[in-house]
Amino acid sequence: MLSIENLIKKYETRSGEPAGGAFDISLDVKRGELFTLLGPSGCGKTTTLRCIAGLETPNAGVIRLDGDAIFNGASGMSVPMYDRDIGMVFQSYAIWPHMTVFDNAAYPLRVQRHRRLAREEIEKRVVRVLEMVGLARYRGRSATQLSGGQQQRLALARALVREPKLLLLDEPLSNLDAQLREQMRVELKRIQSEWGVTTVYVTHDQAEAMAISDRIAVLSQGRLMQLGGAEEIYERPTSEFVASFIGRSNLLSGRLQEDVGDNEFSLVESSLGAVRCWFRVRASSGMKVKFLIRPENIHCSRSPLDGPNVFAGKVAARVYLGDVVEYALQLHDHAFIARCHPSVSLQPGEDVFVNLPPDRTIAICE
Repeated sequence: MLSIENLIKKYETRSGEPAGGAFDISLDVKRGELFTLLGPSGCGKTTTLRCIAGLETPNAGVIRLDGDAIFNGASGMSVPMYDRDIGMVFQSYAIWPHMTVFDNAAYPLRVQRHRRLAREEIEKRVVRVLEMVGLARYRGRSATQLSGGQQQRLALARALVREPKLLLLDEPLSNLDAQLREQMRVELKRIQSEWGVTTVYVTHDQAEAMAISDRIAVLSQGRLMQLGGAEEIYERPTSEFVASFIGRSNLLSGRLQEDVGDNEFSLVESSLGAVRCWFRVRASSGMKVKFLIRPENIHCSRSPLDGPNVFAGKVAARVYLGDVVEYALQLHDHAFIARCHPSVSLQPGEDVFVNLPPDRTIAICE
């Protein structure tokens, strides 16, 4: 449904210094997919979204919507924003305060340029979309009388009522409190799935992205770092940035002892000792590599453990979190974080044996 090829959008200060943007972004979004652009502030995710919407003019690249080019940097062609068949929900919602809920939702149908709809058709579409987002009973209420979550739903209804080919959501939950944000994640995914609209979602919240996305593109400093499903990105990060930004990880450096192929295991010599790691891509003997393991994948025991990657250490601290216990471990000169089931009851100062399962110990070659 959406194709982006080598998109470049550069910003500069008044003195001509680089000031961020998006650099050589290429990706495809499948029909009906909820696709998320994820990254920290200033990574280029909103810039990319605004280029798709037509709110920014890229310096180069090609953007296609449903097979048709809506921007081509080589020819200078750019379809105006209002002709792109795109719905957008902004971070601020941009609700009209002087209109009712119904009139806010109906507004895009009343002002569209190319197709005039009869009043009955407008009524039918608006009622349908308000029912979908759970606001049908508030249709006559002033938009200013809605709660934050209800305003977010209204903004979504207004974007969907035109039945656009593509829906763009720019940090739509960031203004909500934590509990409501979690509830709205579920609602957003339900509405998007039932409506079947292809959606590009922008957020800096990793948990939010992993909870609702079919696929995620992780961006940093204007560049695409990794693209894949939530599980793939979390379990198999391809860079130190992705490993550090998505969830928590224990990260060490070492040197590869022998050549290794794609999707193979090999030993990495580190200050911890020889560690058996999984390699996503081939690498050569002697290369410097980093390897990571997530806290929940570390096995801890008072008794010696069988298998590779078993190391002796000490418990430095213990934090009870209800469903898990988090341990700060000292292995040689390295501090590790492990998250274990409460049945694993260790105390600060105790000696501990730690196992790093090789299939969860991921090598990163950058």
